[in-house]
Amino acid sequence: MADLRVSLGPLELKNPIIAASAITTKTIERIRKAEAFGAAAVIAKAIVTKDPYFGLPRFYSNPQKQALFVPMDPRLEVEEGIALIRAAKKTVKIPIIANTMGSGNDIDSWVDIATKLAHAGADMVELNFGCPNIGIMQKSLGDLSGHEEEVLGAVVGQSTSLVGRIIQAVKETIRIPLMAKLTPEVTDISAVAKACIEKGVDLLDVSNNRSGLPGVDIYNDGRPLFKNLETQSFSGFCGPSVKPITLKNVAQIKLTNPTAQIVASGGLMNWKDAVEAMMCGAKVTAYCTVIIWEGWEVLKEIEKGLLKYMEGQGYDRLEDLYAAGLKYITTPDKVSFKYVVAKVNYEKCNGCGICCKPGHCEAVTLKEEKASVEKKLCVGCATCADLCPTGAMEMVEDPEAYGRLKKSSLQRS
Repeated sequence: MADLRVSLGPLELKNPIIAASAITTKTIERIRKAEAFGAAAVIAKAIVTKDPYFGLPRFYSNPQKQALFVPMDPRLEVEEGIALIRAAKKTVKIPIIANTMGSGNDIDSWVDIATKLAHAGADMVELNFGCPNIGIMQKSLGDLSGHEEEVLGAVVGQSTSLVGRIIQAVKETIRIPLMAKLTPEVTDISAVAKACIEKGVDLLDVSNNRSGLPGVDIYNDGRPLFKNLETQSFSGFCGPSVKPITLKNVAQIKLTNPTAQIVASGGLMNWKDAVEAMMCGAKVTAYCTVIIWEGWEVLKEIEKGLLKYMEGQGYDRLEDLYAAGLKYITTPDKVSFKYVVAKVNYEKCNGCGICCKPGHCEAVTLKEEKASVEKKLCVGCATCADLCPTGAMEMVEDPEAYGRLKKSSLQRS
């Protein structure tokens, strides 16, 4: 049987599946469920010195289940967080990680709360530099008073110098492992990662949610789509729609900071997503949205899927697939092409005409109720193959395509 054991810094985990910091890890009952359904570790809900505003849990899931929007989800104040950590350490055997935020550029507040959580028994402290619902909207609308570093959340995570100072101060004070949760709301996430690593952080959690707007109700004067809000703010959003951002950020950090030890979080929904994240450079994967939508049982499904995949592909250990995809990532000017054209498998083609719809293509038409490809017009973009509902459009190598496309390129230049 394949071995799913993995190290998370100095912690040894039974598998690479952990419960991310969220409403799903806010109570001892939910932490018990996480362990019962196979999570190897839990990151507790964010713990703060004082919640910056009153809020109630309010979510919006778009009908296609591509995104979950979270404009607010109350955090735990410090005494609540300490009580949760202590209760969890008495109740479950898996590692408990405390996610926390100090007060902006008040370095002492970060040190103070991290110290209290370490004393409460946390196995690791995660410094939250990425909350998308605190500060980032005020900054984007030009509504910050005073120094922008004086606010919480993702605004802190946009400052490499502030992040570095916080990590250094906390690292000098506590002796348990330290993880930084980064924000994707930043120009160069690898620069922030580098600052974290240089100041001694043990792991990176990549990453927190993006900030977005789910839309508005066009049949109700533009009011919120949320069934439980009269007015709305920009929202942190997660779910499958953000997975490409997570994979890109994981790969970017690993390519530019090869020593980085990464937990991938954001948009991962199943075992295939877990494999992709690890092939992009992550060691461990974290889950939230899929648990909210499908329940804790999904963690067992992810573990079973990983085992079946590894055995089927001949992987004995997780290390065998780590960062496997990075060797195929390069800059656009160095990308190597396959010279292919579309070909119709007539046995599968049902004549639906979907492949003829792309507005940039004249190569595919319908003839006698079947798709037909004009090779000399096909540039091999593969849109038709991706859209075909029956798998009838196939991309096949064509030795003549190279010369034809090269000639076309030279004529344009």
